[in-house]
Amino acid sequence: MQRKVLYHSLSHNNDLMFNKDSRDNTSETNYLLRDLLKRKNYLFSASEDHKVNQIDWIIFSEIISTYQGIKGKARKLKRKFLKLPTRDLFQESKNHDNLILLLMEPESVIPENFFLKFHKNFKYIFTWNDELIDNKKYFKIPAVPQPHDYPDIPTINFKDKKLLINISSNKFSKHKDELYSERLRTIRYFENSQPNEFDLYGQNWNTRIKRKFFYKIKHFKSYKGTVKNKWEVIPKYKFGIAYENIKNCSGYITEKIFDIMRCKSIPIYWGAKNIDQYINNDLFIDRRNFSTNSELEKYLISMNESEYNKRLNAINNYLKSDGFSFFKNDNFCKILLSPIIRND
Repeated sequence: MQRKVLYHSLSHNNDLMFNKDSRDNTSETNYLLRDLLKRKNYLFSASEDHKVNQIDWIIFSEIISTYQGIKGKARKLKRKFLKLPTRDLFQESKNHDNLILLLMEPESVIPENFFLKFHKNFKYIFTWNDELIDNKKYFKIPAVPQPHDYPDIPTINFKDKKLLINISSNKFSKHKDELYSERLRTIRYFENSQPNEFDLYGQNWNTRIKRKFFYKIKHFKSYKGTVKNKWEVIPKYKFGIAYENIKNCSGYITEKIFDIMRCKSIPIYWGAKNIDQYINNDLFIDRRNFSTNSELEKYLISMNESEYNKRLNAINNYLKSDGFSFFKNDNFCKILLSPIIRND
């Protein structure tokens, strides 16, 4: 008899989970999970139509998928009003023995993720947060697993590259350690100081953004639009801005730094306070070492071709190492499936 593993998220159904046309090949993780589980005679699926008593394991994506707390109840009412799916699978499965929780987003995005009172019903919790890891209930995973399938990136001569690129969505947060505002300041600085050498890509930049009870439009003259895959544009730039959504967390390292590395560019990183425990500091430019964007600009402009290529060679060696392998999809899947396979 085939067993079942359900994946429950407020943003993914089966069509989205297994969309081969996903941006930056982000669906590769789900395909790999499905294939690995299939070998063990498990069906891996989104949770739309399955009954709890027919399920062996349930994986919840982020605390918001459990509707816990006052915010959770409010979120459920809002989704019901908007006629979005509101199945309360967590409430249905409270007596289920095999519940898994994935905590991928930081506090600046989902504050409730790290309210420990919401964790008690889960058998295992997987997170990037180094401060929680005990290898009993809490296990370490990369914040954003990196795909294996990546195109061959063309080598562009140093002199033919522009100086700097930023690819991100325009967001904001009230969290004390958010980095959206620092990213915004960096964008504004370089589009004024390096108008021919800096470009901005991503969503919601030259659009109407709702701020409480009004809409605000900010014009970015450096804005070039959206791209489906980052590898289409990053190789054309010497450096890329890789600011996480939040700083001062332990272990929160996302795709931002790796996308730039894999595209034969050098990342300017700001985020995890212990980044050097995972990535040698000669592989990126640590934004914390510069008190102003003007200092950063002078440093970028002063780097010669020899030093630049030396750094790219070091990055290339790192991408072939076990250090980078930790962040890849197959390792993420191996860790996540370990309790399922161990208890098989």
